[in-house]
Amino acid sequence: MPLSSSTKQLPNQFLRLCIDVALILIFIAIGLMSHGEDLSDILRASAPFLASALSAHILIWVINTRRNLPLMAEAIIVWSITLVVGMALRISFGDTAATAFVIVSTLTLFVFLVGWRLIIIFVGRSRR
Repeated sequence: MPLSSSTKQLPNQFLRLCIDVALILIFIAIGLMSHGEDLSDILRASAPFLASALSAHILIWVINTRRNLPLMAEAIIVWSITLVVGMALRISFGDTAATAFVIVSTLTLFVFLVGWRLIIIFVGRSRR
């Protein structure tokens, strides 16, 4: 696919990235508040997951320059890269990754990052 036809997807891709960023920030804010921590730490705490989500979206953009990736495949790519790379970055930044945190993160990020895309898919199917 030539570059000019893939650029039509950039606004949609950018919007999907913004939605994911907002949901990751909500996820981190919930975690900070549930542990009585200050929300001023939100950028530090969310940095590993935001960086990994951005890398996932860059990968998706590259794939979409060659072929159109289905929304569900994109959802799984974003979720898995955000989770795995985010955990690795979190540990490399000096934070912990206790088993309970990994489980909660896995489930919450799945619901957040895959869930809204599932809603879009189902709404789109119901309108046909």
